[in-house]
This record gives sequence, structure tokens and C-alpha cells, in this order.
Amino acid sequence: MQPLRNYVRPALLYIGVPAIAFLTIFIFVNSLIMPVVTRHAEEFPLPAFVGKTEFEAEDLSAKFDVSLEIAGREFSSDKPEGIILTQVPEAGTMIKSGRSVKIVVSAGLRVAEIPDVFGLPLAQANIALQKSGFAAGDIYWVRVDSLAKNTAIETIPSKGTLLPLGSKVSIAVNQGNETDVVTMPSLLGLPLERARERLEDLGLVLDEIKRKKEDRYLPNTVLEQKPERNEQVMRGEKVKLTVSKTD
Repeated sequence: MQPLRNYVRPALLYIGVPAIAFLTIFIFVNSLIMPVVTRHAEEFPLPAFVGKTEFEAEDLSAKFDVSLEIAGREFSSDKPEGIILTQVPEAGTMIKSGRSVKIVVSAGLRVAEIPDVFGLPLAQANIALQKSGFAAGDIYWVRVDSLAKNTAIETIPSKGTLLPLGSKVSIAVNQGNETDVVTMPSLLGLPLERARERLEDLGLVLDEIKRKKEDRYLPNTVLEQKPERNEQVMRGEKVKLTVSKTD
């Protein structure tokens, strides 16, 4: 009869080899594979894309394994073209890798083209600029004998220039013959009749008189005037005055 240990030893080997193999596989999976799976499912705070360029945002999204989706582009008065304006979800939101993030990108300043106002009366030239989204700038008086008085000659900057909406655009205007241009005098404080005489001497027309209660002055004293003093005006231009009244 064989000793018992002769039977036990093969049995232990039969049981031990698979156990050791299983333990080895378990250790490998637990130490190498599971951390990868676990990390993939872990949440992390979403980084801030706002304020970065599109290229910077793409690099950052690749590092955090998130995808960027451009939801739109909007004009911005203070952010250059290509800068991220908003993001959804917001920075700091806890997300998992693979998440899609929607961004809105700056399209830069909204611009418009300066219209051609050559040959238009000054008032119509200003209206054309306003309709195009620009503000009235300075008026430069020049002399062109072939054009009518108060006719727009050119814009500054020139026609066709692209400028941000709301920018001021100046106009060069024909002032006519030198003898037709006069400097508006100060009429403030003068009696109405004296002011009327000065206007007639300069070839200007008193068009409208408004009355305003003012006890500090004698009746019919000039309080306000349009155009104002020192403005260059054309002979025949209409002048509006506001004079005092006491009752």
C-alpha cells in the first residue's frame, strides 16, 4: 500500500497551479486594466474654454478627452474674431471623458461699407451714413466750382471702406464761392431788432423766433441762436433765435 503523501502531492499540484494562474491574472487585471477602466468613468471638472482661441481650445479639449461643438458665431464689440465667448456646460462642471461641449465663437466686430455720398446735399449725405450704421463726424469745407453749394464731395475715410458699425465718418462739403461763405456772429444778448439787422447785413435770413420766459433780461433779448457763433454758413442760410419774454 502506497503512502498517503504520494496521493496528496499530485492533488495539491493539480489544485495549486490553476489557483496560482488565477491569482496572477487577477493581479494583472487589478493593477493594470481596472485603473484604466476606472479612470475612464471618473468625473473631472470641465476646463474653461472661454477667452481662448479656437486653436487653444482644440488643444485643451484633446488633453481632457472632450469634443468641441461650435454652436454658432456672434459679433462682439470687445472680443477679436476666433475667441471663445461662451461654453455649455460651464467651466468647473463635473463631467466624464468623451463629453461634448458646445461653444460660441466671436465673429469680431460687425462692420459695414461706407456709402458713396458724392453729389448729395449735406443733409441727405448724413442720412445715407446713418442708414448704413455710421455716426456723423466732422464737416470739412472745401471749394469746388463745378458743384452746388452744400454738396457732399467725399467721405473721410473714403467710400467702400469697411468700418465697425457706429464709427464716425466725416464729410468734405462744397462751400461754394468764397463770397458766399460767412462766419456766424454771436447774437447773444442783443435786442431782437439789432440781431435782425446784423443777419441782414451778412445776407442771412431770420427764419424762426422762439420765446422763452426769462426775467433776468429785457424782453426780446437774444438767448440762443442756431447756427452757433463762429460756424461757417452760406449766405441765404436760415437762422433760428430764442428771445426772452417776461410774462
